[in-house]
Amino acid sequence: MLRKYQSKCATALAALIISLAPVGAAAQANCPSNPEQSATFTLSGATVAFIAGYRWGEGVLTLNNGQEFPFTARGWKLGESGTRGADIKGEIYGMESLDQFVGHYRGAGGNVTLIVGEGDIHLVNSECVSIVGRYISGGMRLSLPTDQKITVQLTVD
Repeated sequence: MLRKYQSKCATALAALIISLAPVGAAAQANCPSNPEQSATFTLSGATVAFIAGYRWGEGVLTLNNGQEFPFTARGWKLGESGTRGADIKGEIYGMESLDQFVGHYRGAGGNVTLIVGEGDIHLVNSECVSIVGRYISGGMRLSLPTDQKITVQLTVD
């Protein structure tokens, strides 16, 4: 009986992962293939998760002309458990105005972090603005390759 239940749970989880993973890719399908770099960013954040993860962080967006804007990022992802802290550095592509940076981003990704890990992120919003970065993280976390959603807001001083 237990094996039958485990098999059904595994099948349901696999179906959920398959149904969620293409969502981030679909958002990128209508975007230009080689957008220009518009800015760079740094972000320090954390994730706490048990089946679904909540993530948050604070960062600085630096435009190509040197102007800096503080921002926050908050989001969630199904299919992960554990905790981690991360420092992320990267580039922003396809942004023509600061208003296009704020909003909701999506992208699929997953990894395992045991004490220290590193990896890449690629998120895109409905304005075709892409966040591409590299992170170094510490903690213990298992994250399946499913869709994640992040909301970015500028911080008002």
